[in-house]
Amino acid sequence: QGGFIWDWIDQGLLEKDSNGKEYFAYGGDYGESPNDANFNINGMIAPDRKPHPAMIEFKKIAQPVNFSFTLNTEKNDFTICVTNQRYFSSLDDLQWKWTLRIDGFILEEGTCLFPELMTPKTTKSVVVSALKTALDRHGVDTVIKRRESEVHLNISVFCVPTTNKGEIKPVSELEEYPEVASEQFALCNNRSIATYLPPEIFDKRATKEAKLPEEDGKISLSANCCRATLSKGSASVEYVQNSTTVIFGIRPNLFRAPTDNDAVKQNGDQFNDSSKPLGKWLRLGLDCVCLDEVVTTRSSNNITLKANIYGQPGKQSYPGIALAEKVMDEILYERVHLGSYQQTINVDVDGTLHVEVLFELDESLTDLPRVGLELEIPSKLN
Repeated sequence: QGGFIWDWIDQGLLEKDSNGKEYFAYGGDYGESPNDANFNINGMIAPDRKPHPAMIEFKKIAQPVNFSFTLNTEKNDFTICVTNQRYFSSLDDLQWKWTLRIDGFILEEGTCLFPELMTPKTTKSVVVSALKTALDRHGVDTVIKRRESEVHLNISVFCVPTTNKGEIKPVSELEEYPEVASEQFALCNNRSIATYLPPEIFDKRATKEAKLPEEDGKISLSANCCRATLSKGSASVEYVQNSTTVIFGIRPNLFRAPTDNDAVKQNGDQFNDSSKPLGKWLRLGLDCVCLDEVVTTRSSNNITLKANIYGQPGKQSYPGIALAEKVMDEILYERVHLGSYQQTINVDVDGTLHVEVLFELDESLTDLPRVGLELEIPSKLN
């Protein structure tokens, strides 16, 4: 039957601290022992019924309709492919609107009905002629050709009580009803046309290779006012757009915020529990990995970095977290070899940065919390 939400609501008691600030107390806050610490305050909504951010993510996962987007080159129409994700009913109680935006500003909006009596778990196409008309009227195709701005198509779906058959609510009225689904398509993001807009419709991309300057122990790829630079023998990566640093670090990540099923963090007795992996992850140093023995090479239009990945147990400290303190008591700071890492970067002719990575990890690492990347960006971009 799929996944279930285990804890719907936090189980905490409203208290005030010494400054009169309200908070929700949980296990151990009253000095009781034993206790479950924060194990019963990890729900989707707070004790006062205010939603946590996870509710937004769950809404997206559980939405009753999904969309994809294509351009019909023969009819010169925009087609929205609609999938009914419901198991037992049609989409007749829903209506949706589209919004065309340039650099965040609304150009035009429109509303649509879903295909009538749409069978559950089926997909149908809806031709949105009004959307193509709006693009033509505002000259958006020229903007996309020149890649001057960000162009987005946003879709919102609303649950509307059944009224007259075939009646479409205007945009101003739709927003009074609850939104149950949404989607966004990037038609143009300044430098790259979205893949679902065929290049022959708007513009053909250039084919010349990115420039490859090399100086001061650094290797760079550059194109269209964008530059990616790696320092030889280092894992440091910097990506610059129009003289503005966008990314100044790309590194492997083998850790995530632990859940209470990984271990109750305030329960020190679980630091070596075979059924609770958090203690083992900390002893391997997965929370603080580094790259060493770095070798950087380049081909005609790629830069490749090869290195070994090491865990650094004890490098990060977590004062006040009982389980982590127990782990710290038993380990000595010594790096743990976890495997190898290869990273290949390329800058497309339009300035787009492409990153491809390959992890080859030790076969004993069978229950890793995460395998992915961290991108470090300047705080001024927040």
